[in-house]
Amino acid sequence: MAERTHSIRYNFLMNFILTAAQFVFPLISFPYVSRVLLSEGTGRVAFVSAVANYFLMIASLGIPTYGIRACAQVRDDRLSLSRTAQELFFINALMTCLSLLAFFLSLCLIPRFREESGLFFVYSFSILLNLFGMNWLFQALEKYDYITLRSLILGLLSIVLIFLFVRRRGDVLRYALILVFSSSAANVLNLFLLPRYISLRPLGDYRLQRHFRPILILFSQSLVVSLYTNMDTVMLGFLRDSRELGLYNASVRLKGVLLSLVTSLGNVLLPRMSYYAKRERRAEFLMLAGKAVNFTLFLSLPLALYFIAYAEESIRFLAGPDFSAAAPAMRCMAGAVTAIGLTAVLGVQVLTAEGRESRVLISVIAGAAADFLLNLLLIPGLGAFGAALATLVTEYLVLMVQLVFTRSYLPYLLRNFRGQRFLLSALLSLFPALLVKDLPLSLFFRLALSAFLYFGSYAIIQLLLREEFVLLALSALKRISYRKS
Repeated sequence: MAERTHSIRYNFLMNFILTAAQFVFPLISFPYVSRVLLSEGTGRVAFVSAVANYFLMIASLGIPTYGIRACAQVRDDRLSLSRTAQELFFINALMTCLSLLAFFLSLCLIPRFREESGLFFVYSFSILLNLFGMNWLFQALEKYDYITLRSLILGLLSIVLIFLFVRRRGDVLRYALILVFSSSAANVLNLFLLPRYISLRPLGDYRLQRHFRPILILFSQSLVVSLYTNMDTVMLGFLRDSRELGLYNASVRLKGVLLSLVTSLGNVLLPRMSYYAKRERRAEFLMLAGKAVNFTLFLSLPLALYFIAYAEESIRFLAGPDFSAAAPAMRCMAGAVTAIGLTAVLGVQVLTAEGRESRVLISVIAGAAADFLLNLLLIPGLGAFGAALATLVTEYLVLMVQLVFTRSYLPYLLRNFRGQRFLLSALLSLFPALLVKDLPLSLFFRLALSAFLYFGSYAIIQLLLREEFVLLALSALKRISYRKS
């Protein structure tokens, strides 16, 4: 490719900006939406979204992950890249048609789905428009500056639309339309940039069959992962009411925000690690994997501990008093963040980058089976808390299985392991934060003060320990201030 590939540090900076926005945007929109639509309205949208994600996953057929790896390996050759992208598009198009057919048949045949037919029709557009985005191509080419700018603009626009058009409890359909717009408009924008990176004219000599085995393995993995990530919401929708769904959705939302921060580095590593694995550059591959493990623990451990300690206050502040009962579920979700972050590194950045998707598949099959059984046992009696507890147990089970499969890497990953340092620092930082928990202050000021004391203490401890990630952040800030001056 003629264009220069940015450094990992630059890509991480772009992705971190995007991640920070994904952290801030829900803090703006979700508290408002929760207070307008309440737990019942947000629960309805969460149920339909979870079901639609199954069909979206079938339409994608594992291509979002496989496409990054396949295109990253040939990104230096425009002709090979164009042929690979076109082959994957053809497979994706066929599966999207089949998925949409199954989607509308389900809508006609399942009474519970017919109750939300308007919402299901809105979410059908997310399945269709996902085909045209080919976002995996832009990730393979490491175009994180474009991805970040595009997502920031659409995120801000969606917030404006929410405040303008979601005003009453009955505006559930409008809210769903805005969510689908914010997630799908990026795919339309991608179409205009595709000719810059690949040829759109038919090239011939297509070899679709070469993609089938890895795609089907990744699809099976995505299917099983989707089963146990969306299964809680779907089973709650059938076994309990919309209120329990709304409570669970509030904890899932907050977990998603935390995960976007924790996986901010890992998201930019897959194309580069696939590139290294293809060229057998083992030293660079293992170095990046070790950094990803440490970075995941550096962020996830303090975040998890804080939101376990301040679960009730966080839920009440973000979603309102109607969601106070979601606090126990939130504690479980916060506890699962570290496990999910580590499996993202071991499963995606290590095993998938090296073409060992079948091992990841085994781990998620074990997780899906455990999650289904636990949900069946816990949801009827415990509702949202039961679903969250099932998620917590499942995520650590998946992590243990993946640790077995990556045991040959562990000596290299643990060579500079600093997890125990991060955990001890986070525990020490809790003491000043807990001192303000019962102060007679408003909810906002208690949260703000506790967060300042907690994360400030954690940062100071890491600075005193000369932690690499803190020093890199300070170095970047110095360069930015120097350029401005």
